[in-house]
Amino acid sequence: MRQVAPYPDDLAALVAELKVHDLRKWSFRLEHCGRHAGAEGLTLIVTVETVDAFDPAKPYTVTHYLWVPPESYNRETWARWLFEQVALVDRHELMEGFTVAGKRIFAPGHGGGLSPYYPNPANG
Repeated sequence: MRQVAPYPDDLAALVAELKVHDLRKWSFRLEHCGRHAGAEGLTLIVTVETVDAFDPAKPYTVTHYLWVPPESYNRETWARWLFEQVALVDRHELMEGFTVAGKRIFAPGHGGGLSPYYPNPANG
């Protein structure tokens, strides 16, 4: 499979300017890299300095790799796409820390073909 699109200069400019204001430290970059199972391409890399969801006393740095679609969006559309990717990462981290009666009922998928941005079906 091969997909081709012009380099998203507007997205690159947005990534360079992006700040997320909360208690965690966020950083962002674009890179052409491999991701998994032979997939490669332009990728938004989101790094969050946070705490371990299983031991909140421990600092933890997590990195998410999000593929950039082969589109020719304008700046406003790329900004919305970028917001949605940050929201996916935030949701992933929230799902890891969300517990009811001590159980992580919405634990996100990790590996094995599971989406890391939706609850793992094995959790019910």
